[in-house]
This record gives sequence, C-alpha cells and structure tokens, in this order.
Amino acid sequence: MIIPKDKNKNGIIIEFKKASNLRGETIDQALESALKQIEDKKYDEELKGLGINDIVKIGIAFKGKEVLVDTV
Repeated sequence: MIIPKDKNKNGIIIEFKKASNLRGETIDQALESALKQIEDKKYDEELKGLGINDIVKIGIAFKGKEVLVDTV
C-alpha cells in the first residue's frame, strides 16, 4: 500500500500473486485471486480512514517470466 502525504492524491493498493503450479492454477486465476483479495479483505478501509478517497487497486500475477496486471 502506498499512502500519499497529500490526501488529494491517489492512494495505491498492490496485491501480488504467484500462479501455483502444484494446484494447476493459471496466471489468469492468480490475477483474479489478487483482485478478489483486495476487495474481500477491504484493504481500502485504511486509506479511507485517513481521508483518502481516490484509490487505485492493482493486481499483479506472475508465472515464471509471464506477468499480468489489472485494476479494480
């Protein structure tokens, strides 16, 4: 999480996930899991509590050298 000093700037939440070969997980599934975790665990509540309302939520999934990035 990146918390800006200026409350008018964007706060940033980043969740990383590695696709599990043992579970046969695809990189797309890992990315969905990262974005879901941000929402399920309400990571944005801390920023909102500090008065930061513009929040960028980023999920990053990787499998070997392959990387996917998406936002909520």
